[in-house]
Amino acid sequence: MGLLSSVNRVLEIPYGDENETANFTESQMVERILSPSIITAENNTAPTLVELYLEEGIIYGEGGSVGTLVAHINDNELNVDTVTVDLSPLGGGLVDLNDRGLDGDATIGDNRFTTKILVPGLEVGNVSLNVTATDTWGLVTTGTGDIEIINQGPRLYAFEVLPDTGPRGAVMIVNAQAYDGHGVESVMIDLRESRGGLVPLIQLNGVWIGNFTVPDSMTPGEQALPLILTDGLGKSVFTSFWHADGMNSSLQAIYGPHHISDEIMKEMSINILNTAPLIINPGIQTVEKGETSSTVVLEVAISDYDGVLVAQANLGVFTPFTSQATWQKMYDDGSNGDAVANDGIYSVEMQVRSSIPIGTHEVLIQASDVYGKVSPTTSIAVQLVEEQSVLTGVSGSILTTGVLLGILVVFGIGVTAIVVISIRNRPESEQGQDRFGFN
Repeated sequence: MGLLSSVNRVLEIPYGDENETANFTESQMVERILSPSIITAENNTAPTLVELYLEEGIIYGEGGSVGTLVAHINDNELNVDTVTVDLSPLGGGLVDLNDRGLDGDATIGDNRFTTKILVPGLEVGNVSLNVTATDTWGLVTTGTGDIEIINQGPRLYAFEVLPDTGPRGAVMIVNAQAYDGHGVESVMIDLRESRGGLVPLIQLNGVWIGNFTVPDSMTPGEQALPLILTDGLGKSVFTSFWHADGMNSSLQAIYGPHHISDEIMKEMSINILNTAPLIINPGIQTVEKGETSSTVVLEVAISDYDGVLVAQANLGVFTPFTSQATWQKMYDDGSNGDAVANDGIYSVEMQVRSSIPIGTHEVLIQASDVYGKVSPTTSIAVQLVEEQSVLTGVSGSILTTGVLLGILVVFGIGVTAIVVISIRNRPESEQGQDRFGFN
């Protein structure tokens, strides 16, 4: 009986009303003969290791990841029997690799022998592993290949912020616990993206503690709180997540004593409360009322972390007749009476009419930021007084009544002093009378 190297079969399947047919074709081909061997011992050659590599390229230490180790074996007679790798440099033993689609092997019979490995210990850098390949005739070949182990860096397994909600400028306290097989050298809060700085934490009884002030430039809402952790080998990790399931003993029994589970990861974040614009009350404003209407500019300092979107004033009795609105827009653009643009001083023009009664009147100020947060109304007292009367001087200058009275008083005092001095300095008469006319 001969050996079939290939088989082709065609199955005709009828279909349709017109007796049409469809062909189903099957082809099979023998790639290699495993048994019985058709190669004699004299013609047999030993297998060779082409390369040893990780399918993922790298693997993390301290049980940080599982890698797929692949040994590419070349054998002219295609009769490789076993392939083993010595994992003692990683804390393991002799492990068999397969080319049967098992344990990470992607393709059967492609001469890539595979197994899954992990690094439970503290090894880092390039590590050499020995591979041994044996064929069916007992010929053995040993080869060596390197794999790269990456230092995983510290991991956080406990974290809290107290309080985790507050406005810009609030002080928050951080407590964190971190682990690394090489030791944790430092933990810092990174606020540089929010125009803050690096805030170092201090280790006390195994807990990294510290506090920080929420930067003014942080956007309101839920914001990530990134940390930078550095281990004893200088490996730094930038992260905003912590390992919520922490030291899982059942997983450490599988992945090694340094393993920190990453099955449950939680984001480290804080909630920034938006605050309304801050209005600085300028105090009581005194305004003079004349015989005719006049315009007076009211200036108020208003600020907000996110920028003032709208500032407005309810002028009450000082509202211009030409306006139908209760609230008047305030300006910080150098127009409508504003002295300097973008200086944080918002201005509004008030109309002072002669019909407004003397006394104290109320003006209300309100503002909102770019997120729509509206401030409470701020009440400003405006004291309306009579305008002082004026006199025209000789040279056309304007003298107020108070100034004129002051000048007259000083003039009277000066005249009196001159008279007294003149009387005292007059000489006595020749008839013996003194300066006052008495003997």
